[in-house]
Amino acid sequence: MKKITLIFLFILLLNFPQTAKAESLYYGKIKSEGVLFYRNIEEDGAFELPYSYFVEVLDVENDEFYKVIYKDIEGYVKKEEVSLMSGQPNTPYFNQT
Repeated sequence: MKKITLIFLFILLLNFPQTAKAESLYYGKIKSEGVLFYRNIEEDGAFELPYSYFVEVLDVENDEFYKVIYKDIEGYVKKEEVSLMSGQPNTPYFNQT
């Protein structure tokens, strides 16, 4: 019985990281024109994100910003300027209107 329990626990531990990552995948849809992508929250925006495109949300940075990825570039967007969704959009970098 101990052997079966240990095997079961081992299998659970092997599968845990993939399951946890899949469940935590969020995207944010750009809500309007003029939304800035910040490389650093202490500086001005690096560039404007296209309306209705998506950013992958990595973390909540603070009360004002999400830490995100846009086309393999890490940075920040203001929380109020994106609408969160669970899962991955089919075409995150094309107009979704």
